[in-house]
Amino acid sequence: MGSWVWPISTSARVTSPFGPRWGRMHTGTDLAYGGCHGGKIFAARAGRVEKAGPAGGYGNLVIVDHGGGIKTRYAHCSGFLVGTGAQVSAGQPIAKVGSTGHSTGPHLHFEIRINGVAKNPMAYVSKSDTLARFSGDKGTSSQAGTPLTGTTGGNAGGTQEKRKDVTTVKVKSVTGKTGNQNASLRTKAGVLNKGAEILLQNGGKIFQPSLKGEITLEYERKGSPGKLTFTAYKDETLKIAKGNAVRFRYDGKRMFFGYVFTFKRESGGFVTLTCYDQLRYLKNKDVRSYKKLTYSKLLKQIAREYKLECGAIQNTKYVIPARMEEGTLFDILGNASDLTVSHTKKLFVLYDNFGRLTLKNIENMKLPILIDRDTGETLDYQSSIDKDVYNRIKIYSDNDKTGVREVHVRNATEKQKKWGILQYVEKAEGLSKKEMKQKAKILAGYYGVEQRTLTAGKQLGDTRVRGGSSLVVSFDLGDKKIRNYMLVEKVKHVFANGSHTMDLNLAGIKGEFNV
Repeated sequence: MGSWVWPISTSARVTSPFGPRWGRMHTGTDLAYGGCHGGKIFAARAGRVEKAGPAGGYGNLVIVDHGGGIKTRYAHCSGFLVGTGAQVSAGQPIAKVGSTGHSTGPHLHFEIRINGVAKNPMAYVSKSDTLARFSGDKGTSSQAGTPLTGTTGGNAGGTQEKRKDVTTVKVKSVTGKTGNQNASLRTKAGVLNKGAEILLQNGGKIFQPSLKGEITLEYERKGSPGKLTFTAYKDETLKIAKGNAVRFRYDGKRMFFGYVFTFKRESGGFVTLTCYDQLRYLKNKDVRSYKKLTYSKLLKQIAREYKLECGAIQNTKYVIPARMEEGTLFDILGNASDLTVSHTKKLFVLYDNFGRLTLKNIENMKLPILIDRDTGETLDYQSSIDKDVYNRIKIYSDNDKTGVREVHVRNATEKQKKWGILQYVEKAEGLSKKEMKQKAKILAGYYGVEQRTLTAGKQLGDTRVRGGSSLVVSFDLGDKKIRNYMLVEKVKHVFANGSHTMDLNLAGIKGEFNV
């Protein structure tokens, strides 16, 4: 050793080693210590930053190329201290410890890869490998890239430039004014009281195009905007441009309000338009920080910034301590939703209600609609305990004073008798014994039920159904009968020749739909 630098505070311990874990290979070593969130991460060697950005399950990831086929990875960071392309010296602070991506608590996931093959980091570096003992190429201060705010001071094991931790995102300049789309069509009076009515607004003019074929309207429960697709005759009087407002009503009921995103010319003078509601703008990527906000307040904050109209936003109550985020707005809001579910067991659905963002507790979206063998043409039901089903919950934290990893286990004995032991493990730093027990109880209720899915094709259409709605499912499996609510994960409404049908993807909500 001596040719590497320990990449984190020497008070850190190995919380998950390199090697097989939970049925698959853990390609790095997890390092953590009490209160490590926001702590500095150091470059294990000099090199060039190949990546500093989001990377799926890795969360915020830094990859440093040291040459000779050797690369190191530093995952789940809460923030970056260097950018892609920067030259870094050995022991230089490059990021901050966090819990982004697939992570159950603040820690550093550290990898060493040689010619693309993951190696056990502990075979190369240890806590004793301070910068003072480093015998390799340390690099020079000129290699550090664009300097960050700070002064010289101590670090992982020697003296180097001390850099200020990035904890907030602040807009320093804005060029030009934010533009507002014309959404006045949303409040215009209706034209038809029966059948399908589509209106388009181009500038100050409103058009009612002649339609051909079917109209489809698709909604999903999460991570996707409402989508309206239709074909219209494009004569000389009809003016259409991308970004035009579009409104759809059926039998006088408000179904969709959004904007034209795709214009496809067809033969015979027809055009097919694909339109999305406001949620389409949540696909925008962003960098932002926040602290002490609920999911609902975060949504309102984003809506104000992006000029999105809000409707009924239910208070989600759980206050998220602090987050540094980078990704799509869907990702950022999805993280807030996941944190809210894990702490409260309450699931909220975000959707656009005819041009107004709406956030509702899923309990308030039940509909008195029955789905069975007589309501449509096809039904396909499946029940499984193979994925995301657990009957033993293990919550643990590390006690820095005693050096003991303290574990709280909650067993669902009767379910273990039926299914065997299916175990879920999560690290929960900073929680009291009482809080750990409470979290284990919540997770046991959430994960302790079998997963059920149902696809139902060409069902009788109902304009109230959207992603997040719950419908009553009555299904005879022979050995047992199911009659309970199931959740609409995705719905496709089809309007054609005066009829309305819908295709449904349904699933059980964890802990709430027992056979």
